[in-house]
Amino acid sequence: MRLFIGADINSRSKELIENRLSNLKSELDNKINWVEKDNWHLTLKFLGESTVKEKEKLIDILKETDFSVENKYLQFSRLDAFPDKDAAKIIYLGLSRGKNILIDLHQNLENKLSKNGFQKDVREYKPHLTLGRNKGKPFKLKKELGQRYLINIYARLESVNLYQSKLKADGPEYIKLFSIK
Repeated sequence: MRLFIGADINSRSKELIENRLSNLKSELDNKINWVEKDNWHLTLKFLGESTVKEKEKLIDILKETDFSVENKYLQFSRLDAFPDKDAAKIIYLGLSRGKNILIDLHQNLENKLSKNGFQKDVREYKPHLTLGRNKGKPFKLKKELGQRYLINIYARLESVNLYQSKLKADGPEYIKLFSIK
């Protein structure tokens, strides 16, 4: 089973993002597979294919880890893209506040996991909320789009979750296996 650990935000903030995203969708090419609001999360660690035994070990590690997400707030402020704005494949919301909260959660998790035999990420961690994936040719994400949409949306961290990701033709399905509030 494909597993990852992600942080969830409050539903009201998701609704605000979704409302502003509806206008953006009409301006961008229809080859973008938009992530469903219920699947939005901030990935802390992608683990990939894992065994049932590894899943149980992950749950034990999460139970022992102090995430302290209570009263932690983020501010989403910019529309951006991976690998970059000139060749957009993944469209996401970047953070102007709270980035260090997620970086600390990620680092804490990395340390706990590596002590328990899980491999550390080699890439730099960049906290973001994925909005959509471009299935067509990479395109240039216009700077003015980011200035008109999704500015200054605050969100509260609600939980850290262990998810199973099932890949389907109409997009991934994420199943919460364990949650810490």
